[in-house]
Amino acid sequence: MSTALTIARPAPTLVTMGNRTFSTTGHWTLPLVVEHLKQHLAFSPRKKWCTVECMAKTMFLRNGEDNRARVRKATAPTFKKLLKLGMFLAIEYNGSHGKITAMKIYEVGGGTDEQKAAEEQLERMRTHREVSAEVLIQARQLVSLLPAAPGDEGAGNA
Repeated sequence: MSTALTIARPAPTLVTMGNRTFSTTGHWTLPLVVEHLKQHLAFSPRKKWCTVECMAKTMFLRNGEDNRARVRKATAPTFKKLLKLGMFLAIEYNGSHGKITAMKIYEVGGGTDEQKAAEEQLERMRTHREVSAEVLIQARQLVSLLPAAPGDEGAGNA
């Protein structure tokens, strides 16, 4: 008769050693992403935006090209999941190639620059059909940009 061995794994957490913060699992998990972005808001008043390189180092332990690609790929699903939790993930794009360069949790009283960035992000998502009409309306409500722009009805079904 054999006995099954059960291994209890600790919950993933962010650990700080010196001035570097990293995930204990080396995987992208929503609670850790939110925690890291909130740390940027709280502890880095001048660096509220988390760059793709910073997120790659934190979540995947290395800032390599593959890990930066993994961060960019995980950003859209994270945006949608955070919307369901009532948070807006502001995403900064590179102007020439449209690659994601940074992200942060949107602050309601962040000022006109932040409001403008949210408007541009939502317009880009609408024109590229990155999100459904329902998600777009929910995002606009979250950042107080209603009424919805015309044409949202056919914004795709991502």
